[in-house]
Parts: sequence; structure tokens; C-alpha cells
Amino acid sequence: MAFISVPEREVLEVIELDDEDPSGYIAGLLKDTKTKIQFSTALSDFYKYADIQNSFIAIAKKGIPVDLLLDVDVDWETKRKELETIFNAFTGDKLTVKQSKEKIPHWLIIDDGNHIRIEKEHKNGKDVIRTSNAILYHTKNEKDEAVIFLVKNINDNFNDWWKDAEPMTVTK
Repeated sequence: MAFISVPEREVLEVIELDDEDPSGYIAGLLKDTKTKIQFSTALSDFYKYADIQNSFIAIAKKGIPVDLLLDVDVDWETKRKELETIFNAFTGDKLTVKQSKEKIPHWLIIDDGNHIRIEKEHKNGKDVIRTSNAILYHTKNEKDEAVIFLVKNINDNFNDWWKDAEPMTVTK
């Protein structure tokens, strides 16, 4: 899998993936993170991909903070063991994990919403890798009110879920 980097032109760009493996795009988003990552997820087998794990390890080495919000039905202890390569790379308070008390959409929010990945809800199991996604690049430079509204609502929703979620123990 190849990294698909964030477009250099700092104008809004939207990529729609329909029943595709988004790992190249997500690895690229992670690689190009500057300040912060927030994501809501079920931690599917997708996170076992070497490029995805290496992207998270690189983020940990750069000291970028990550807020990981687990979907309500995720078994954190099992996932923590399965993905220990990722989680062991983080030190101190750079990785915070909480578990939602309700079913939530799976989003990846990079640098306070400058880049966003929205996963379309799927009914065929929680370890699905090929699914439909929308990836929005460079939203912070966009002047369109609809985009500004979308980004604000995504950030606000994530923060509301985060506030209500149960903290998980990250270290062994």
C-alpha cells in the first residue's frame, strides 16, 4: 500500500471512496498530521496493517497527541493486546482512550478538523476494511458556509461524545 499524501494546494478537496480500502489515504492523513488527532473507531483489523501501525508509531515519536474514542461495543482489553505495537509506542499523556456509551460514527479528525475522514455506516460487521468514505482536505481555508458548518458540527459532536465517554486505562 502506498501513502496518499495530503494535497499540497491548500484548497478544499473532497475525495469519495466507494467500497474501497481507504488505508493509503488514512496513512497519508496520519503521516501529514501537524498538531492533533481525534478519532472514533471500532479498531477493526484495518489497524493491523503495517502502514497504518507505522503511521501511528511515527505520530507517537513526533509527540502528537491522540484522542481515541472507542465505539460502545469494542472490547478494549482485547484490542489493546491485538494492537499493542501501536499503543506501546505512545508515552506519557500523548494517547488518551475513552469508550462511548452509545453507537457512534467512525471519524478521523486531523489538526482540529483541517482534514477529516468520514466513514459511511456499514451493516456487514465491525471488522470491515472496504467501506465507503469521504475524505476532506484543507477545510480550514474554506470560506463556504456549508463546509464551515460541517467542520464545526463534526468537531462539536466529537467533543460532546468525548466529554460523556468513559476513560480507559492505556498502560498495561
